[in-house]
Amino acid sequence: MTPPDYLSAERERSLSPPLLLRISEPFSWSECLAYLGRSDVEIMHRIEGERVYKPVELGGIPVLLELGYSADSASIQIGFPQGEATSEIRSAAASYVREWFGLDDDLLPFYALAEQDPILHPVVSAHAGLRLIGIPELFEALVWSITGQQISLGFAYTMKKRLVETYGEPLANTDLDVAFSENKPFFLFPQPARIAALSPDDLKPLQFSGRKAEYIIGIAQLFEQGKLDKKTLRHMKTAEARETLLAIRGIGAWTADYVGLKCLRHPTAFPVGDAGLQQALKRGLQLDRKPLLSEMTEASASWHGWEAYATFYLWHSLLAPPRQSSIST
Repeated sequence: MTPPDYLSAERERSLSPPLLLRISEPFSWSECLAYLGRSDVEIMHRIEGERVYKPVELGGIPVLLELGYSADSASIQIGFPQGEATSEIRSAAASYVREWFGLDDDLLPFYALAEQDPILHPVVSAHAGLRLIGIPELFEALVWSITGQQISLGFAYTMKKRLVETYGEPLANTDLDVAFSENKPFFLFPQPARIAALSPDDLKPLQFSGRKAEYIIGIAQLFEQGKLDKKTLRHMKTAEARETLLAIRGIGAWTADYVGLKCLRHPTAFPVGDAGLQQALKRGLQLDRKPLLSEMTEASASWHGWEAYATFYLWHSLLAPPRQSSIST
């Protein structure tokens, strides 16, 4: 991939001034960092101190984003450490980050609901200000969810790292004005075209099962054939989008609900078959066994319209302890 002109190291560049994204209350940068830092082998972003570095493709151009938080202005700062960014790139970066962090979500109704809920109240109080951090790219969300089927979260991260490092595009690290703790490249997630051209045998050395390899390659081929895209799904009603996903080989109820929650941002997405959600509800209901579906249904009866956020907070309660944080409330 040829770096665009504004990334060229052969001409003088001035760093673009950072963008400031105003944040609706409440918001906790440290809780978001706790979620983003839940795996030491995460390949799709990097945390350095209080900053997050994320390689993305915006308008067909690979870009490295540097995200930080300003308590004084109650805003996320978006920097461009590779150099000058056009107005189009800056606008696309702002839209991407707003979606990634769910910055347009109004959490006050959810917090009011949680205040009255015996399961959600302690979790939301402990992690106040956390946003539902999603996966904006549909192909990445689908591949990640299929990768994670029936295996541990830690092993899923390892498999994703192998896939990205093998078939993803390394970002051109040209004269970055940042000193990283590790000298390793950033990678973009593999494009559907790259995966669609593979055979299942190509993914088996990465420890993908034959079935998972078939599913992932088949989904990549649907993207390449124009039969699957995020825009189309986002224009569907929630139930229709879910049924569309369920009709795809390799996508069951858990995967469809996970993608609905993390990528399509359906507020009612509720992956009842998720082991982490079941574990969190086991704790919340003070059970000595996995909760029954009827018990999960009863416990979540008052969450209607906020099932996705309730699930996300319950997941987070298993992964990270409360952190001392600067929170805008």
